[in-house]
Amino acid sequence: MKKLIYLIGFLFLLIACSDDEEIISPKACFTYSVDTGSNAMDKYVSFINCSENADDYTWNFGDGNISTETNPTHYYSDDNEFIVTLTASNNSNSDIATDTINVNWTQPKACFTFSYEGEVIWETYIVFTNCSENAISYLWDFGDGNTSVKENPDHDYMDDGEYIVELKAFRGSAYDTFTDTVLVYWTQVDKPNIYIYPETEIDILVELFFPLGGHIVKSIPEYGDGWNVNVDETGLINDTYNYLFYEAVQPDIWQYEKGWCIKKDSLRDFFEMNMNDYNFSENEINDFTEYWIPLLDGFNYFYIYPQTNYLINKVIELRLSEMPDNIGRLFYGIIGSNEYKEIPESDVESFNREGFTVMEWGVFRK
Repeated sequence: MKKLIYLIGFLFLLIACSDDEEIISPKACFTYSVDTGSNAMDKYVSFINCSENADDYTWNFGDGNISTETNPTHYYSDDNEFIVTLTASNNSNSDIATDTINVNWTQPKACFTFSYEGEVIWETYIVFTNCSENAISYLWDFGDGNTSVKENPDHDYMDDGEYIVELKAFRGSAYDTFTDTVLVYWTQVDKPNIYIYPETEIDILVELFFPLGGHIVKSIPEYGDGWNVNVDETGLINDTYNYLFYEAVQPDIWQYEKGWCIKKDSLRDFFEMNMNDYNFSENEINDFTEYWIPLLDGFNYFYIYPQTNYLINKVIELRLSEMPDNIGRLFYGIIGSNEYKEIPESDVESFNREGFTVMEWGVFRK
């Protein structure tokens, strides 16, 4: 009986002592700071845990990601407001701390330009210059099934065409897209002749520029960095040449809507009359017909599309150190065919030849 009484008393004391023990609750707490990695665009948020009386932590970063680390670092790929929750726990209880983080990184901005390069017409390629901002990686789509991750790529297009080029500029998973259309239509202008008629003898520099890309293939006299020539009042160049000759490749931006369909046997009569309407001289017309009529063979008809100053200057810019009073430029685009086709007829505006005058003719064939 005594033993039973002692046991009951012991249990009573034990329970009394347990009721007097203090239950320690955790206190959740955190701060954060923005870290910048090795690249200025690699920005992360570092969380600093200042919780008390806790040994287990669960972080909810507000973007669908969680962590159980004590002091985690988290990368936010998108700009937004995120409610971050920290649950701090111990064996007895848990506590929650929240804060709102406004993530507003500098977004990437995609940008590029391009230029036409090459040594000969079939090796011509496009050089792309990346002008993107706030980006660390890139993805190019050249529009022909080929891609690149280079910052400044160049690309060979095997076929003529119109290609939509897309650049994606990335910073993490954030990206921006820029697109532009590249025209890959190349033609070779054959045997353009430049006639120069000053009112008095002059020394003059004659230069050709290719705003859309291209280059001279052949020239007489040698072009070099431009033609530095002497021209007398009759048009004779360096006491030797009646004209400056060159051939060049450049993008095909020519018009093929208006012109004439001419039977092969009528070509000479057509060119003599048509060039006269444009106000070319008899000698200039003879130079043209003597060279080109024998070469226009193999077809019953020829579609002839005239190109004049406005379009020619877009692809082959003619500059002279002394500005002429008038310049007349005429290229014929010529396509052979065995079938007659009606073409809307082109208007002819005669070139003015008053004062110091420069005249030019040339041909490209397709």
